[in-house]
Amino acid sequence: MKLSQFIYRCFYFLKTRFLAWQKKEHSAYMRQNILKLGGKIGKNVRIDRDVIISGMKNVKIGNNVSIGSNCFIWANGGLEIGNNTVISRNLILHTDNHNYQGKTLPFDYQDVSRPVKIGNNVWIGTHVKICPGTVIEDGAIIGMGTVIFGRVPKRAIVGSPKFKVIKHRDKEHYQKLLKKKAFLRKFK
Repeated sequence: MKLSQFIYRCFYFLKTRFLAWQKKEHSAYMRQNILKLGGKIGKNVRIDRDVIISGMKNVKIGNNVSIGSNCFIWANGGLEIGNNTVISRNLILHTDNHNYQGKTLPFDYQDVSRPVKIGNNVWIGTHVKICPGTVIEDGAIIGMGTVIFGRVPKRAIVGSPKFKVIKHRDKEHYQKLLKKKAFLRKFK
């Protein structure tokens, strides 16, 4: 083995150990804050780095839950996550919304809260958006990039519907620009 390979392997080993320690420390930090602010959190809960949870006093997390990195959870309206639930990275979850029937347009600053409930044994894929008032029942799987609102039944596997063409570009205009080679940027 070459010296450079040996150094790389040593560095990689140390890096993976450090990241594992960092995840464990961050989970402990988030756990401590949730409990300190009045929320509830079970055993064996992993919360990755770069997770933002607001309204921690309104959070109830069960046992054996994993929340991936870069999740934004706005839990001011109340959030319950059941046991054995896995949430992938880049989740956006809201439990309240602006009041569009208030005293100003387009909305006023009074929030309308609607709690979110996520059942046991749920798997939520990456880049999912969960809207206020959503209930995801036990055993459901939410596919990547899905926007969820309303009720997801037990053991349901849901995903966003197939894309829909909403309009086409003007063919003559497109061909004219193509012929002129009028591109936004030219790359070398």
